[in-house]
Amino acid sequence: MRRLLALGIPVCLLVTAGCGGGSDPKVTMADLDKVLQIFEDTLKEKAPAGAAQAKADPKQKPAPTGDKSQLQEVKNDPKTTAEFLTRFARNLNNAKIIEEPIGVQMLTTGAIEGFVDKDKNMKKGGADETKLFEIQIDTQRNRLVASQTVEGSTYHRDRPYHYRPGGFFMGYMLGNMMGRQSGYYSGARSGLKPKFGATRMSPKGYHASAVTKARTAARARTGGSKGGFFRGSRSGGSRGFRGGK
Repeated sequence: MRRLLALGIPVCLLVTAGCGGGSDPKVTMADLDKVLQIFEDTLKEKAPAGAAQAKADPKQKPAPTGDKSQLQEVKNDPKTTAEFLTRFARNLNNAKIIEEPIGVQMLTTGAIEGFVDKDKNMKKGGADETKLFEIQIDTQRNRLVASQTVEGSTYHRDRPYHYRPGGFFMGYMLGNMMGRQSGYYSGARSGLKPKFGATRMSPKGYHASAVTKARTAARARTGGSKGGFFRGSRSGGSRGFRGGK
């Protein structure tokens, strides 16, 4: 140590690659492929004891012609929806998608939104409880589309759903998402419906490069030290990006 000081080399350079540069900004980013896998696994879980099978709304139409699954819209049942969301959040947190706790909620658009749930109450609120991702159903192509925006860049990943009549969460949640989506994007809002066919999907394995891009953008936005290390990563190497495994 004395020898290093005698040579005029600041010891902190060996530890942090920059003295006094300040910590780099924290960025949180979930891996959409993992999110979709966990979502599908949760859809396939068995119903809780004594739960009734959700039935299609007789006033609603099945999915568009060409959809062999004949998925139908179902009326929202608050208890069943809450049960699924609780399980989905639990599975996401068990998988440690990010370092912070995750909460999920269903929107009036039919989308499932994931967010940072600091107080673990499954209610989004406060500046720190930011949006992580959104999952929407694309019934015309029998798939789920997950999206996220981090540091100004938006990413999309999709995953086919293989609906089979008789399932519990599978039929209920997909039908519920479909019903809410068609109801919300009707009338004056019909032109606002997402154009899933024109949505460009990020390539498989996008997450690693997206992490690097987010780090660079965060540094540029805040003037962070280029050489400094990051704090709080679960993904190894650099320790400032708060992302998934």
